[in-house]
Amino acid sequence: MRNRLCNVGNWGSWTRILAEFLRCRRGVVTMEYALTFPVLLMLVVMTIELAIMTLADLSLQQGMEAAARSIRTGDIRSSTDVAAFKTKVCANVLALVDCSDMLLNVQTFGSVGGSNPYGGFGTVTYPMPIYDQDGNVTNYSFGVGGTKLQITSVQVKAIYHFLTPGVGLLVGGVPTMTTLSHAMILVTEPF
Repeated sequence: MRNRLCNVGNWGSWTRILAEFLRCRRGVVTMEYALTFPVLLMLVVMTIELAIMTLADLSLQQGMEAAARSIRTGDIRSSTDVAAFKTKVCANVLALVDCSDMLLNVQTFGSVGGSNPYGGFGTVTYPMPIYDQDGNVTNYSFGVGGTKLQITSVQVKAIYHFLTPGVGLLVGGVPTMTTLSHAMILVTEPF
C-alpha cells in the first residue's frame, strides 16, 4: 500500500485528506535534494573562491620576493626607484591582484654586525597603515639605504576583490574584498 501513488482524489473529510497527504512518500528525495543543494553549492563556490584567493596571495608573495631580490642585489639602490620596484612586483603578480591598490613599505634599519649581538634585527618593525581623512596612507615610505649589508624590511599589501558576492562576509571581512599582505627582512649583499 505504501508504494502506490498518492491519491487524494477521495475528497472526504479534511482529516482523511490530511492523513492521506502525510502518508504519501512521493517526492521525498526531491525535497531533500532541494533543501541540501543550496548548501552544497555554497560550499563548492566558497572552496573555488578561496582557492583563487590563495593563488592571488601566492603570486603576490612571489612578486614581492622577486622585487626584493632587486634591492638585495643592488639593482634598486635609492628611494627614487619606487616605480621600478612596483613594476617588478606587478610583473610577477597574476591579474587577480590590482597593482593600482598596492601599498609598499620599504625601510632600512641599520647594518649587520658591530656591537649589536642581534646584528640590528631587533629594531625591525612592521607598522600598520595609518590613513588620513582622504584615505591615503601616511606612514608608509620607500627608503632603500643603498649600502652593503644593510638590513631592509619590505612590506607589500594589496586588495583582493572577491569574484563571488558575499564570500567576504563568510570569511569574516568586508563583503567584497580582503587585504593580502606579505613582509620579509633581507640583508643587502656586499655589492
